[in-house]
Amino acid sequence: MKRILSLMLSVAMLAAISVSANAYELTNEETEAALTDEAAAAVFDEETSAAKLAEEEAQTALAEEAAAAVIDAEETGADIDIESSEASATYNYTTNSNGTITLTKYKGTSTNVKIPSTVDGKKVTELYYTFVNNTKVRTVTIPNTVTTINNTFEGCTALTSVTIPSSVKTIASCTFKDCTKLSEISIPSSVTTIGFSAFENCSSLEEIFIPDSVTQLNFKGFMNCKKLKTVYLSKNLEEIDSNLFNGCSSLTEVTIPSKVTFVWNWSFANCPNLKKLIIPPSVTHISSGTYDILQNTNNVKIYCFKDSKAESYAKSRKVPYEIITSITTTVTTVWGTMAGDADNDGKITSVDALRILRTSVSLEEKPKNLKIADVDGDGKITSSDSLAVLRYSVGFRENKNIGKIV
Repeated sequence: MKRILSLMLSVAMLAAISVSANAYELTNEETEAALTDEAAAAVFDEETSAAKLAEEEAQTALAEEAAAAVIDAEETGADIDIESSEASATYNYTTNSNGTITLTKYKGTSTNVKIPSTVDGKKVTELYYTFVNNTKVRTVTIPNTVTTINNTFEGCTALTSVTIPSSVKTIASCTFKDCTKLSEISIPSSVTTIGFSAFENCSSLEEIFIPDSVTQLNFKGFMNCKKLKTVYLSKNLEEIDSNLFNGCSSLTEVTIPSKVTFVWNWSFANCPNLKKLIIPPSVTHISSGTYDILQNTNNVKIYCFKDSKAESYAKSRKVPYEIITSITTTVTTVWGTMAGDADNDGKITSVDALRILRTSVSLEEKPKNLKIADVDGDGKITSSDSLAVLRYSVGFRENKNIGKIV
């Protein structure tokens, strides 16, 4: 095991050198212990042909698994994944001008749905009203061909889990509105736009991490998410839109990002447990009066900069405030949605392996879904999982779990 750990640390450290200062770092002592000639040779002296052979074997095994799954499903009556021509009987769809497919209605009866990547041989790129008011669907996996999800799951009151791939760029209006059992969601760093009311009335949602790729977060985005406690907002947002967190009665603290200039109408209204609101000096407009951002939010304290718009607002509203000179935001990178993707970038790299290694020795918090890091399926996160991910990242695909949506 010591040799495995040493091997793991050596290669992960070499790969992580180009990562920014915010990436995970090991101490000099750990680095010196890890970088041995024996460890480096153990990984990099393997022949390229062996990597290709391993990948071919993995692809063959996956194909055999898929064929066996279909046979078993046909014999037992279980749900199976619907691909290409078979999907046309399960979905209504339109063909776009560029030859791609938009799925407009799911007609199946499964509660656990894996959306096809193709229909009649054409790529599926958009989901439009596909599952609206479907009260039976519980879990949905979206393929990595889809770039836009639009009003897709509104009113899906039984929905508990949706896997969004890193191909998605837009979560459009009302996409998850009224999904009252949706308790968590992982937004990939490919997303740039979140439309109005996208998560409105998601009354079971407890935390949300808006990646820094998001530049537009529209009005009523999280309105009436009554269990929402923890929020991280993209550092690239330029405004807090109206009613964004109105009615989030469990919310306790929010830090407004440093590029924001406008905080609009009722954005934090009816948040009785909001105790701390940090407002940067970049903010030049804060709605007040009839449209007050803190309407019926009476227990909050504003943390702001001297002579800022926020200070002026706090004084005029007689809201308790405290002058600060800097803002420190601690951000924990969210885990991905596929096995081995520890940094939620949609890829399997040595950086993922390093985070899993750190998790195995309690330097990182474990993901809620252990399968993301426990790639060998033994119920524990260990250096063996980290090594498997590292090998996968350099072409050795003997672990069949890595890369699968979990």
